[in-house]
Amino acid sequence: MKFTINITKRIVMRIIAIILLLFIAIFTFLYFQEYNTAELTKQKIIFDLKQIKTENIFDFKTTDYLLKSSQNFEPCECSETIHMQPDFMLTSANEIVTSKNPNAYCCGLSFYWIKNDYGEERIEIEDKKNKFYFTLNKNPEGKTYAYTVISNMEIGNDQRIKPNQVIKIFVQQILDSHEFTLLRTDSESQYDYLIKDLGDKFLIYTIPNHIENPHGIWFQLYSKKKYFTEF
Repeated sequence: MKFTINITKRIVMRIIAIILLLFIAIFTFLYFQEYNTAELTKQKIIFDLKQIKTENIFDFKTTDYLLKSSQNFEPCECSETIHMQPDFMLTSANEIVTSKNPNAYCCGLSFYWIKNDYGEERIEIEDKKNKFYFTLNKNPEGKTYAYTVISNMEIGNDQRIKPNQVIKIFVQQILDSHEFTLLRTDSESQYDYLIKDLGDKFLIYTIPNHIENPHGIWFQLYSKKKYFTEF
């Protein structure tokens, strides 16, 4: 009787061990499952991908289009010490505008530092001459994890939104780099996407109103994980 009970315990323990090992194997397999660029759709980008808010968006060459479109900006001295380059207004906005100096005007650009009721910070940079503005999104550690460039949405005589020619130049410069995969969507959708595989993550540029008549560009990083995106 005792011998039979010992055998039964061993069988139960083996079953438990097999189930545990199977669970670990399944978890490990799913944990390392990642999307590839060809799998991405509008729905997956919007609903499935997890945005990364812990890394500096400027570490991934996201201002190259400004340097290539430098004819739209005139370099100048700012505050007698800062020499403005086309991308400097974004990468060094904190040096120009801070919580102690929440509004600044520099080189034809207006800077605004904003903090909402949830403690989230952002900096807005308005370019009145070219009729668009930038918004920089910051995490609690002060890193700019995403930013946007948006048209001021001018309305023409026909009551339609007029295209912003500078933003069209920006989009064309990005396309000309041949570093991104274009994901076009149907006419009912409001966005096209430019996707770059960075190995362990995606760099995705969202283009409101499609690339033919863009109203802006959203610059964001996303995890490639399919499952367990909170880990």
